[in-house]
Amino acid sequence: MIRSRHPAEQLKALSALLPDYGFDFSCEVGESWKQILANFGFWAATPAERRGLTSNEGT
Repeated sequence: MIRSRHPAEQLKALSALLPDYGFDFSCEVGESWKQILANFGFWAATPAERRGLTSNEGT
Protein backbone atom coordinates (compact mmCIF):
# COMPACT_ATOMS: atom_id res chain seq x y z
CA MET A 1 0.00 0.00 0.00
CA ILE A 2 2.68 2.55 0.88
CA ARG A 3 5.61 1.21 -1.12
CA SER A 4 4.63 3.03 -4.32
CA ARG A 5 3.85 6.34 -2.57
CA HIS A 6 6.05 9.36 -1.93
CA PRO A 7 7.12 9.65 1.74
CA ALA A 8 4.91 12.72 2.13
CA GLU A 9 1.86 10.62 1.19
CA GLN A 10 2.78 7.49 3.15
CA LEU A 11 2.06 8.82 6.63
CA LYS A 12 -1.29 10.22 5.51
CA ALA A 13 -2.23 6.81 4.07
CA LEU A 14 -1.23 5.05 7.28
CA SER A 15 -3.07 7.55 9.47
CA ALA A 16 -6.25 7.06 7.42
CA LEU A 17 -5.98 3.30 7.84
CA LEU A 18 -5.46 3.18 11.61
CA PRO A 19 -8.83 4.34 13.05
CA ASP A 20 -11.02 1.77 11.30
CA TYR A 21 -8.64 -0.96 10.22
CA GLY A 22 -6.19 -1.56 13.06
CA PHE A 23 -5.29 -5.07 11.93
CA ASP A 24 -4.57 -3.94 8.37
CA PHE A 25 -2.47 -1.08 9.76
CA SER A 26 -0.49 -3.55 11.84
CA CYS A 27 0.09 -5.80 8.84
CA GLU A 28 1.20 -2.87 6.69
CA VAL A 29 3.66 -1.66 9.33
CA GLY A 30 4.98 -5.20 9.74
CA GLU A 31 5.48 -5.56 6.00
CA SER A 32 6.95 -2.09 5.36
CA TRP A 33 8.85 -1.43 8.59
CA LYS A 34 12.16 -0.76 6.84
CA GLN A 35 10.62 1.87 4.60
CA ILE A 36 8.79 3.41 7.57
CA LEU A 37 12.02 3.56 9.57
CA ALA A 38 13.89 5.10 6.63
CA ASN A 39 11.23 7.82 6.21
CA PHE A 40 10.85 8.65 9.90
CA GLY A 41 13.43 11.45 9.73
CA PHE A 42 11.56 13.09 6.85
CA TRP A 43 8.25 12.87 8.71
CA ALA A 44 9.73 14.23 11.93
CA ALA A 45 11.33 17.19 10.15
CA THR A 46 8.28 18.09 8.04
CA PRO A 47 5.32 20.00 9.56
CA ALA A 48 2.07 18.03 9.72
CA GLU A 49 0.27 20.49 7.45
CA ARG A 50 2.87 20.00 4.73
CA ARG A 51 2.30 16.23 4.90
CA GLY A 52 -1.43 16.78 4.40
CA LEU A 53 -2.35 16.09 8.04
CA THR A 54 -3.82 18.27 10.73
CA SER A 55 -1.51 19.10 13.61
CA ASN A 56 -3.45 16.62 15.82
CA GLU A 57 -2.89 13.78 13.34
CA GLY A 58 0.79 14.62 12.98
CA THR A 59 1.65 14.19 16.65
